[in-house]
Amino acid sequence: MEENFDLAIAASGSSYGLDTELYYEMVKKDKKFINLQLRQWTEALKRFEQMEQEGFNIEEVVLTIQSLCSSLETLAGMNIKPVENVPSLIALFKYTLKQDRGWDLYSERLDLFVTLVDMDNINKNIVKHLGKDISRQELLKTINYDKLREYMRATKEIWIWMLGKIFGGNIPKEQLRFFNKQF
Repeated sequence: MEENFDLAIAASGSSYGLDTELYYEMVKKDKKFINLQLRQWTEALKRFEQMEQEGFNIEEVVLTIQSLCSSLETLAGMNIKPVENVPSLIALFKYTLKQDRGWDLYSERLDLFVTLVDMDNINKNIVKHLGKDISRQELLKTINYDKLREYMRATKEIWIWMLGKIFGGNIPKEQLRFFNKQF
């Protein structure tokens, strides 16, 4: 097996494809292309759309939340100065992006930041450490379809907020192709 690590790493969305299926086709063809943040978003979107068709599935919900948080963490991490230890998701959006780029989600979109904190709490306490702990199982029971839809909406809006910052407010249409779904 030949390994070549000359990679094309994306710092935002993608200009490829019109939908998630075309995105996956592109990734299969271009083995040097890395856009984990978009891949994680599209994974969450596919799971959410599947649950809309097939019904609420708690394991898929947990995986969706994990993908949403990973997507935003990777997106933010791609847009900060290189660091040895990447800050937590909340620290990235509250402090690091503000220090490194002057982007302040907390001040500009407190509503999104509050939802991000709630989603991160679920991610840290359920996704990463569910186990048999009764308090974590009770926290898991607080997740319903409406809450998941709110997490999807907030993640989409944070992505668009970030793309607006990356492109100086003039987001190219191709960057928004994966963010058309209304929640």
